[in-house]
Amino acid sequence: MKKVQRVTLGTASGAANFVVQHPSPEPNVRAIEARLVARAEAFVALTQAEVEIEARKVAGQRLEQEAGQALRQAYLPAVAVLADAAWAADPARARQFHVRKKDGRSRIVFIATVGNLLDEVRGAEAELLAEGMPPTLPASLETLLAQFSEGVETIRRARFEAAELRVAYRQAAAATVAVLRQLDALYRLRFQDDPAAWAAWQSVRNIPWPGTTLRRERRQARRAAAPDAP
Repeated sequence: MKKVQRVTLGTASGAANFVVQHPSPEPNVRAIEARLVARAEAFVALTQAEVEIEARKVAGQRLEQEAGQALRQAYLPAVAVLADAAWAADPARARQFHVRKKDGRSRIVFIATVGNLLDEVRGAEAELLAEGMPPTLPASLETLLAQFSEGVETIRRARFEAAELRVAYRQAAAATVAVLRQLDALYRLRFQDDPAAWAAWQSVRNIPWPGTTLRRERRQARRAAAPDAP
């Protein structure tokens, strides 16, 4: 979670607890307070969704890495060696069972390449079995390819969901800050004769300004990178 999101969540949660403990006697103000409580709950839900999306992405990365490692380090080299033995007199044919390094740079290209290789292996199963290929190799190759593809798709979906979540965070933050400012103005009037309650509200109503921290950090980074920086 970004710093601004953490600040907004903390402020919304603290302010929501305050309004629950200090409900306004005015029905219209209580409706605004209820909106703040709902905003805080929505922010908590977004935070939980972020945790779940990150967990899915990590699981997809693990699946892709493990299946890809097994393919690249064991199965694909084995198929290439068996093909070289089966078609020693026909190097061009043997090369059809080789996966080039550049074919592994793109996940999409790699999936398509291994899929084509699997078709070649099944079409030449008799020749490869004669050179010692395990009978289970084609099925294992298919399983690993499916796992790799699943991992890639899981990562893609998680990144898309994370992008949507960032938009939802910004919208939720803007809506929350708007309600906080409205209540702040109303509480200034309500607690004029109650310094303790006003101080308690002040302690939780630290209204963040999204973007301010990021701009300050960027300015500091530019100063540090300047040639005359200390």
